[in-house]
Amino acid sequence: MPIFENYKQCMDWENELREAYGLQMVLSIREHPDKDNCPEWFVPELNDVAVKDINGYPLPDEFMIVASGDKFLGGEASCDFEVKVKRPSWMKLWKLADEQMRCTCDYHHIFLEGIGPRRWRNSDTNTYEQVYHENGLPIYEFWLGS
Repeated sequence: MPIFENYKQCMDWENELREAYGLQMVLSIREHPDKDNCPEWFVPELNDVAVKDINGYPLPDEFMIVASGDKFLGGEASCDFEVKVKRPSWMKLWKLADEQMRCTCDYHHIFLEGIGPRRWRNSDTNTYEQVYHENGLPIYEFWLGS
C-alpha cells in the first residue's frame, strides 16, 4: 500500500493508475478536508475494498447506474449507458465512470466527483424520492464535472 508524504504524490499515483488502466476519466472525489495529504479512502486497496458510502450517501449492495446519451455533448455516436453494480470497489466505480463517458461520448465531463441516488421531486409532498429501475433496483448516477 503506497504511503504519501503530500498531495502531489497522491495525484502522481492516480495518474500512474489512469495510464496503467487506460482511463481518461479523472478521479476527482475529494472528501478529505486536508488537501496537503492524500485522502484516507484513496490509499487502501482500490481494487479490493467495497465502497460503503460516498459523498454522504450510503451505497446499497446492489444498484443500477444509468445515464442518457446526449447528442449535444456526445454527437450522433452518443448512446445510453446502463449497468447493474454489486458492491463495487473504488476502481470498479472509476472504470464504470470511464466506460459511461465513452458510451455517451461526453468527453467534456471527465472529472468523477461522486455518485449519488437519482431522485425525483414529488410536487404533492415537496420531497425528493429515490428513483428505481424497472428491475426494482435503486438508480444511482455519477456526478461528473468539467
